[in-house]
Amino acid sequence: MSEFWLTLILFGGRIRIPLENQQVICTRRTRSTIESAHPAKKPWSSTETEDLKQDKDQSHEHKLEKAAMGPDDLIKGQDAATAQKAAEMRQQSAQRSIPSLLHAVQCRASNCSLPSCQKMKRALQHTTVCKDNTSGGCRRCNKLIALCRDHALHCQENKCPVPFCASIKQTMQQHLLQQKLQELQKLQVLVARQRLQQRVYRIQRMARMRAVSGPAAG
Repeated sequence: MSEFWLTLILFGGRIRIPLENQQVICTRRTRSTIESAHPAKKPWSSTETEDLKQDKDQSHEHKLEKAAMGPDDLIKGQDAATAQKAAEMRQQSAQRSIPSLLHAVQCRASNCSLPSCQKMKRALQHTTVCKDNTSGGCRRCNKLIALCRDHALHCQENKCPVPFCASIKQTMQQHLLQQKLQELQKLQVLVARQRLQQRVYRIQRMARMRAVSGPAAG
């Protein structure tokens, strides 16, 4: 079976990765270590040293092997997994709490039979009288605002009764517009560079043509 190679151009050298057995071949002119993008993955390290006295234009080709992971790599991998698990648990908790939030802001019963309704109403009432809310130091307020933000991400109501929903959606829209503006500016710079390169290429081409036709005409 023929091998299929994935060739990456990195730092002036080439890294060829066969898709069959996932070996890594280094063709770079200097010894180096290829760091993995994932903190838990092992980096690739050269198994041979290169004679530094050889010609600079001469390249080498040999296999790379995975370097052993140290304690720092294991800690980074565990931290990433812990953060991902915490984010998933927070998302699941928000999905369970958003219906209670929507019910509480619309419920007019003073003695609602739902325990979650009374709890959510107390949290909503707390945000109106809390003195630490403006400085962001109240954990209870921050928790409710985070829940309102999770709701606002998918809310399509023009006049939503959920507190902070309108201001959160407005902030997100402004951030999205700013992001699009930055992308447009980057695109304009890229187009301007391409046009400049094309113009320089045409000028250089015309200069070469004149240089070739000049002696012939003489």
